[in-house]
Amino acid sequence: MSSFPALRAAIKVKRRQKTYRRMTPTHIYIQNTSSPTPEVKRDRKKKKKKKKKKKKKKKKKKQKKKKKKKKKKKQKKKKKKKKKKKQQSISLYPSHSLPFPIRNFQV
Repeated sequence: MSSFPALRAAIKVKRRQKTYRRMTPTHIYIQNTSSPTPEVKRDRKKKKKKKKKKKKKKKKKKQKKKKKKKKKKKQKKKKKKKKKKKQQSISLYPSHSLPFPIRNFQV
């Protein structure tokens, strides 16, 4: 049935009309205006590139900050652990880690 060229053309037109009706005024305006000039295209491309670069830089900065924070947290944890260990060693072996020499120690 659709092998008739006239019928095929009519179906195409009908379909186009449907899409046109679905479009918003902005779409229609864009469709009816001429394509942008090479300068405009270039500027848009430049702007897009700049935006992408900025986004990438921001992401990198964020990751760096996150890494730094993680490192700091790890160091803090390590320090805490060391301190705890030291305190335990004091309680376990008082002769090893007294703040003053043992020879001056009097009972």
